[in-house]
Amino acid sequence: MARTVVLKNFDYTTLTDKGRIRERNEDALSYYDTINGHAFVVCDGMGGHNAGDVAAELAVGAVKEFLNEKYCSNPFEAIENCINYANRKVYHHAKGNDYLEGMGTTIVLILIRDDRVYYGHAGDSRLYLYRNQVLDQMTEDHSVIQQMMKAGVLTFKEALEHPRRHEITRALGLISDFEPDVSPRAIIPQNDDYLLLCSDGLTNLIEANEIIKILDNPFSLKDKAGRLVSRANRKGGTDNISVILIRFHNIGDKDEQQDEVTQKSIIGSIRNLLRTRKFSFLLIMLFFVGTFFIITKKEDEKLDFLKHEFTHFPMIRSDELIIPYNIKDGETIKNVADKFNTDVETINQLNPNYALNQQGVHLKIPVKVLYIVKNGDDLELIADKYGIDLICLMKANELSSLKLKIGKELIIPYKKK
Repeated sequence: MARTVVLKNFDYTTLTDKGRIRERNEDALSYYDTINGHAFVVCDGMGGHNAGDVAAELAVGAVKEFLNEKYCSNPFEAIENCINYANRKVYHHAKGNDYLEGMGTTIVLILIRDDRVYYGHAGDSRLYLYRNQVLDQMTEDHSVIQQMMKAGVLTFKEALEHPRRHEITRALGLISDFEPDVSPRAIIPQNDDYLLLCSDGLTNLIEANEIIKILDNPFSLKDKAGRLVSRANRKGGTDNISVILIRFHNIGDKDEQQDEVTQKSIIGSIRNLLRTRKFSFLLIMLFFVGTFFIITKKEDEKLDFLKHEFTHFPMIRSDELIIPYNIKDGETIKNVADKFNTDVETINQLNPNYALNQQGVHLKIPVKVLYIVKNGDDLELIADKYGIDLICLMKANELSSLKLKIGKELIIPYKKK
């Protein structure tokens, strides 16, 4: 039974069905509100292997365990380590058990933190982004068919009927250690964006244009999920079908939105004045003279305020990026300020109601930029590029060596004031 849950910036619904052919449902899916953020996961127990349903349930439970155990400041690493933890959980559970030996599961996992979406996967369960009537597949299947298509030996049409279309090349539980696919970039959602996590029981039967048609209609979120599953069942229901559908809202700065509305209103008023020939000249002159007087007065007041207050209050740069930071046991605001090359007053100004040791609550920290490590990058050269000390850069990112991992998000702090 699907149900819709509404949160601050998004609402979601989940639905799973065993389909029309399978005797049991080997899919598992869930949502967790963890100390690392909002987590959504879909797992598809591998058909043809022993106890695929056991593997899927174990993996979904492992996600909750890992993400609630310890806060990870780097969400990309949180995703990667979480999937690896789930893999080991499934692998060791099956080891030495004849009935469970060889069980496995796919996984697609997303983490929503501070209005950004981080994701990773293994197998052919997928993540889609639907924005402005365009459906983008964000994950790439780990499958024999996908490899053949990339090599150019198979067309998309041929892949739909190929006898090896159900064979996957990567899954949890088959080996003790492997590297999942973790996207090096986060999705920054917009209002009315949809995210769709699903098992291949949906995508093997429903084409992208059919998904778009359902998502584009004014159904409720629950109805959209139900129609996706029903459509797959009407087309055969040859596999278990699982869907998580997320819709974003209230994204963005309300003050900025209000400013935009105000600007549009002013422009509209000017246009109306111009259309009224009898009073247009007089009204326009009054408008500009009044506006000039108000702006001049406000600028003078602002300058007087800055002259008086500059030495008493820390000023936040207009180009600063604010990042979340979970303060660790034993740390103080002073420690954090030193770590990120800022000062206690600035942090207190950004976090007026913050109390130490609030579990799961992030401290707002100002930094210069977030830098994604690319192939060939060198930590010393990055430090030189942004004009900061190498030790400072390592301290801000909790690095113990100069070795960098491609896709890692580096925090670039400001120079010490």
